[in-house]
Amino acid sequence: MRAATFAFALIAAILASTTARAQAPFPTSSVRLVVPFAAGGPTDVVARILAELLSARWGGKPVLIENRPGARTIVATAAVAKAPPDGHTVLIGTNSLLINPAIDLKLPYDAFRDLAGVSMIATQPVALVANTSFAANTIPELVAAAKTRADPLNFASPGPRGVGHLAGEMLKVRAGIDTTHINYNGSAPALTDVIAGRVPIMFDVWHSAKRYVDSGELKLIAGAGSERLADAPQAPVIAETYPGFDVIAFNAMVAPSGVPRPVLDKLSADVRAVAGSPEFAARTRHLGIFPHGNSPEELSAWMREQTARWGRHRQGGEHQGGVTRMLTAVDCDVHPTVPDIKALMPHLDDLWRDQVEDRGIPSLESISYPLHAPITARPDWRRRDGVAAGSVAEVAAHVFDRWGAGAAILNCLFGIQLVFNEDMAAAFARALNDWIVADWLDRDPRLAASIVVPLQNIEHAVDEIERRAPDRRFVQVLVLAMGEMPLGRRTFWPLYAAAERHGLPIGIHAGSAYRHPVTSLGWPSYYSEDYAAQAQAFQSQVASLITEGTFAKFPALKVVLIESGVTWLPGFLWRFSKFWRGLRSEVPWVDRSPAEIVRDHIRLTIQPFDAPPDAVERAVAHLRSDDMLLYASDFPHWQFDGDETLPPGIPAGLKRKILVENPIATYNRLNCL
Repeated sequence: MRAATFAFALIAAILASTTARAQAPFPTSSVRLVVPFAAGGPTDVVARILAELLSARWGGKPVLIENRPGARTIVATAAVAKAPPDGHTVLIGTNSLLINPAIDLKLPYDAFRDLAGVSMIATQPVALVANTSFAANTIPELVAAAKTRADPLNFASPGPRGVGHLAGEMLKVRAGIDTTHINYNGSAPALTDVIAGRVPIMFDVWHSAKRYVDSGELKLIAGAGSERLADAPQAPVIAETYPGFDVIAFNAMVAPSGVPRPVLDKLSADVRAVAGSPEFAARTRHLGIFPHGNSPEELSAWMREQTARWGRHRQGGEHQGGVTRMLTAVDCDVHPTVPDIKALMPHLDDLWRDQVEDRGIPSLESISYPLHAPITARPDWRRRDGVAAGSVAEVAAHVFDRWGAGAAILNCLFGIQLVFNEDMAAAFARALNDWIVADWLDRDPRLAASIVVPLQNIEHAVDEIERRAPDRRFVQVLVLAMGEMPLGRRTFWPLYAAAERHGLPIGIHAGSAYRHPVTSLGWPSYYSEDYAAQAQAFQSQVASLITEGTFAKFPALKVVLIESGVTWLPGFLWRFSKFWRGLRSEVPWVDRSPAEIVRDHIRLTIQPFDAPPDAVERAVAHLRSDDMLLYASDFPHWQFDGDETLPPGIPAGLKRKILVENPIATYNRLNCL
């Protein structure tokens, strides 16, 4: 008996010891902060201050700095990716952490599979500076000067594939100017040559360039971030000329993937506490940084969005010779096909997965685009099983490789809004959006997408926007042209408030929830009647949005009419504006012509255009705005033969606006493609 009692006691002691070790507070040993640069640089200084304050927070546990420079930060990053996932080895990452995978360098690690975000540490503004004799003082003046030059405008940066280099390439793309990158080994020699006039302009971290601006040796052209420089508020930011332009430098902590969640949470909370402390702010103030912490989820989402953004900017996978091809097009309407209900099953919760199996639900296909209808997919784009646009490879082969777009927006028309059960619609919307992320956005950084929302319940719809909006690869909210009621009704205003808050346009796509007949006269007999009647629906939605006061309530809201056609709009606006003049007393909040409101708030994709080539230019002129049309192939819908994605007859002077400038101005989240 005593032997048994002793054995039980021994087992209990062993279990208690094991439990105590498992629950020991992090860290249990010294922590290594791996810095991908030599000692003495700004990142190393930040890391050493962070290490000292973390050590104090952890009761004196050693926090060691390990400098591992080399191969544009790849050496250090690979070492951390392969380290034990216990939280005791972490990387102090910079912009290279995101740029390297974005430009398809051959890396010995996967930045998102092998690494996990811990917390942002600090950000640092970037600025465009120039030699004092450079003719331009503003971005518009710089662009005008560059466009009149016979040779490319040279710009300097502290190194290839760095934030200064790619900021210059972004300006080249956004402004449509010809530039050449001049590479230097660090800020100091580059700034020296700009001061001497050997190179006219340079993007650099503002802290490095500021003292030369203050001394009068350089002049500040503009900030490169989303907000004006705190200590130079008189200078505009590039985003004031080219919306969405946003470049910053940063330091963030990442760990090997697989760190236990309690450890990751503890490490992240402690880094955030230190980064937010007055002592850290005081000791790093001389570096010109802005301490900033966030959660692992927030950092990881931001890293993915930034990597996608840099990736959309590359040429053929790499920046060869430091020169990037100008973006040729943003395709604003591409339709990924859900192959079958099985594709969504991993993204449904247990309840709805069981419901699909128990009810035998095969799919949610809409008769707006029947699988085998000619309009749904051109015959030569279909696979043997009749499906088109069923994979990233199929879309890339046509939209990117064949037609030359540099980015594309996915608008999935799976029949979410056909469902009558509100909870079921919400579950399928969540699953569909998660499938888009996993099977599309994560596989090609050139892809963006619309958030599909369940309009059956406005609270569910807003919840889905809030859930997916932090992933900035979602650039729009998608609804159908025909639902249960006109979209201007106040019932939908919470949806527009959420969209406006997150900078998301509302995309209204051709299609019906089939709650009502698709024509004003009743149900049609033929599919061609259904498709042609979509133009009537778009007219009604435009009238509803304006007369109900949607744009008066939400002045920053943009609405994109997708696959609506174009030529119906001028005639409708003439009629609508005429009757508004006589009946404006009933809608006093509509304080200007509907045509003006449309030109400010509404955009249209160009497929289908619905006009013969000799009438296209005249139809465009009747819109009385160069800003309204957005390029779209509507792939795989059959809107054109051959490769004429841009309707013949589009005025040459408008092509770049339609292909690039209008889409980027409409979808700010495309962010400096």
